[in-house]
Amino acid sequence: MDTPLLWHIPLSHFNEKVRWTLDYKRIPHRRQVLGADYLIRAWRATGRGTLP
Repeated sequence: MDTPLLWHIPLSHFNEKVRWTLDYKRIPHRRQVLGADYLIRAWRATGRGTLP
C-alpha cells in the first residue's frame, strides 16, 4: 500500500487536524504544500470557486 499523501492548504485548520490525527495514530504519510495559486488551478479544474 502506498504512503498516503496529504495535500496541505496553508492556513487551513482542517489540514492541521488531519495532520495531527495521522501523527497521533502513527500513520506514515507524505505532505505536499499547495502553492499560492491552488485556488486558481482548482477553479479552472472545477469551474467553481469552492472546493469540497
